[in-house]
Amino acid sequence: MSSATGSSNLAWPPKQRPSQRTKLKNGTFIIPRTGERSRSEFSLSTSTNAVVADDINKKPKYQSFEAAESFGDRIHIIAHNVKTAFILTWLWLHTEEGHGVLKCTLAYVLGSMGTFFPPLTAFLGNRDGKHVSATITVYFHPARTVGSMLEATVIAVVAVFYAEVISMLSMGIAIAMRSQLGLTAAAHVLILIICIGGGLGFVGWVKQRLNSPLVNVGSTLASIAIISVITKEEGVQGGYFDDDKIVQVLKLLLVGITCTLTVNVLVWRISARRVLRRSIMTATSSLGDKLSSITKGFLSGTEDEFWTSEYGRVSARYNSAYTTMNSTLREAKFEYFFLGRETFYPLDKRLSRSVEALSQAIGGLRSALENQFTLLREVPNLEDNLPSPKPTGMTSTLNRAISAYIDGGGQTLSDIDESGEKILREPAFGQDPNKDIAVNEQLRESLRDALNLYNNARSESLQELYRTIQIGRARSEKIQADIEEVAAACGHFSFSLQAVAEETDAYLDVLEDIKYTTETAPRSWSWFKFWRVKRRVAQKMLKISRFIVREDILFGIKVGIGALLWAMLAFIPSTRPIYQTWRGEWGLLSFMIVAAMTTGSANTTGTARFKALFNFYVILVIKKAPLGRIALLAYNVSTLYAYSISQDVDDDDDDEGGSNPLILDIAWHRVVAVTLGIVWGIVMGLIWKRGPLTVSLNKDSTHNNTLDYMREGEQAALQRYAFKLASLRTAAKSEFELRGPFPDAAYGRIMRSTKNMLNGFYAMRLITSKRNQLTEGERALLEYTSTERALLCQRICHVFQVIASCLMLEYPLTDAIPTVENNKDRLLGKIYQFRKEHMNTDLSGDESPLVVQESDYALLYAYTLVTLQVAAELNKVRAEIEALYGVLHEEALLLQ
Repeated sequence: MSSATGSSNLAWPPKQRPSQRTKLKNGTFIIPRTGERSRSEFSLSTSTNAVVADDINKKPKYQSFEAAESFGDRIHIIAHNVKTAFILTWLWLHTEEGHGVLKCTLAYVLGSMGTFFPPLTAFLGNRDGKHVSATITVYFHPARTVGSMLEATVIAVVAVFYAEVISMLSMGIAIAMRSQLGLTAAAHVLILIICIGGGLGFVGWVKQRLNSPLVNVGSTLASIAIISVITKEEGVQGGYFDDDKIVQVLKLLLVGITCTLTVNVLVWRISARRVLRRSIMTATSSLGDKLSSITKGFLSGTEDEFWTSEYGRVSARYNSAYTTMNSTLREAKFEYFFLGRETFYPLDKRLSRSVEALSQAIGGLRSALENQFTLLREVPNLEDNLPSPKPTGMTSTLNRAISAYIDGGGQTLSDIDESGEKILREPAFGQDPNKDIAVNEQLRESLRDALNLYNNARSESLQELYRTIQIGRARSEKIQADIEEVAAACGHFSFSLQAVAEETDAYLDVLEDIKYTTETAPRSWSWFKFWRVKRRVAQKMLKISRFIVREDILFGIKVGIGALLWAMLAFIPSTRPIYQTWRGEWGLLSFMIVAAMTTGSANTTGTARFKALFNFYVILVIKKAPLGRIALLAYNVSTLYAYSISQDVDDDDDDEGGSNPLILDIAWHRVVAVTLGIVWGIVMGLIWKRGPLTVSLNKDSTHNNTLDYMREGEQAALQRYAFKLASLRTAAKSEFELRGPFPDAAYGRIMRSTKNMLNGFYAMRLITSKRNQLTEGERALLEYTSTERALLCQRICHVFQVIASCLMLEYPLTDAIPTVENNKDRLLGKIYQFRKEHMNTDLSGDESPLVVQESDYALLYAYTLVTLQVAAELNKVRAEIEALYGVLHEEALLLQ
């Protein structure tokens, strides 16, 4: 099609067309609240969730000195600004972020008592390192949900238990080799290989394999315990058993976890179950607004709804709620299991996945509408590129047909939108989300009635559209394809809206199950039945072993070798004094913290620690956890450590002043050790380096030959992986590249196009997944177009392979990449011919053994329009690759 501007009075959409969103012609529709059918004039409601800035405007504001005319005015302004600062600070302290900072501060003060409070200091023993109790409150801070705190406690216990096992193993090796064989040097080699290389390497593997923030801090805690015992304790060096440090580590864990757990539970407690269900309500409300905007855009014939600030706020609100929903789902699991309500976790998980599916359905609906807008922009001068004599009136005929389609089906379409919108905006949970579940049966019945009316009206409207086009006239293949493409866009949108309604109904099914379980299910604690543990653990271990991949193992080996090379300095007689003086254990710990799977992640974490200046505000509000944690860690290992050794502890710290600590020397030693550890982590990151984009490109896609061409769970996994790509792209910006900085903006546009393609695939899957088997009409249509579909599929797969190869190899594109336009037009022409043959049979009154319903075209509509969208997005990706890597022209010398 050509893109031009038409002049027809009936052009759809016109430049200044009165919106149909507020008035539609009289027709039968369902009143959602009552379920009654009406034929009065219907108005489509507007969003009830518009963001209002009143709360922001009510906050006090600072005054400028520019308005001051006298000294008294300046004093008044200063007093006003001081008062305003106090009020704003007070208001902020009453927010969730303010509560979090206060909770962390309180827990840190309690954890520091291990250094300053004599009875607690005596309980921890007469050894240094008591500041670790404060460090634990930093890493496992209480500004989290109860479920997350329970998970953190479990991880901390497992981490310290593992560290104690490795520590005792190192002492056992030293004692056995020294007492039995007298081989001290050989014992040190074995300790380095097994306990440092293997032990810390396994910590690194677990850190990458589980890829969780809490597991990361658990890995750090285990590293602290292992390093402090193996590289510092004389028992390991001398070959005798000394359990003082091992017992102290257990006590430090007990004190630190008790402090942070107590604050978490007793001070402004946050329930993950409540947060999860409230985030689900926010997400569904946002989806209701999205559905309303998309439907209004279809009825009004404009894209203005998608580019308003309100739609942007709705999308941002949904994205925020979706992120919260995914993060708190696992945390809620721990709460449910702890309270004996484990039967609720699968239901909440189903509800979250139902919201995901609903979001994907609405994304597919928007994709269908955008396809329609793309086509309709090309309709007005359809005949411009045709030879004379031109078929005048073709444009007005198409536009009249589309307007007739909207007039015929718009009433019931609005009905579907109104019912679905009210269901999604209806609060699913009450004041107490854990107990109050609301399912509005009247709205549900209204949705089902509206869906029945919509199905009937949709079929009639599509038939009328083809009759208006005068499908019986002879036309060229190009015009046939264009006509079928526009009609397919209308049909595809209608089928996508039906899928949204069905997903909404499925969402209500899950809510009903949750309501029933809440009213009837008793507490059980079935997970705690010890006689079932053995079988579950065996199955879990088998499952984990099957998922071990080579890259994870290499990463663990890399971490183990890096730790071994650093820790051996503590065992070599000539370097051990230097290691002790400059506190090499903190450098080794920094290496374990910085070590990450991708080079960019290591650099991001490492540079964050160079710039650390803040504390819990940075961790919780600015969302820069590495910055805040390392600042407090630096304070712990210098100031708290200095105070600790001043209390006459047993340690080899005379080089730093002993009972009269030299704070500058202590701080300097820590700075050098930590800095060298960070640099070592970054250097090891460059060995066997694996960039973030390589992680994504090595994902091998599999295909299923069933009607549901995506495997179960694959659709949601793709969406979650798309979200994960954003963090990988952020990490890639920190990679070292001699060619220059990472092209973040270009890859951002490529990822945007990828998400648009995924929306199209979701829309197609919604239609294919509803069919257990093909109807006779679908089978006949697919067989009739099999050749054209095969050619189109081969062509577009070829383009995918070329672009993927260029991305993986970072190689220029050729200047002769094929397009899918001609293949697409041939497929649409075949659909047109098929419809023409069967419509002529119906009009002539002849009986045909094959009955073709309008719904039989839905599969091919989806396939064709998704192909159109994918081709358009591939062109955008192609342009970005050409800008990144250039174009390989014929003049290029391939052989030198």
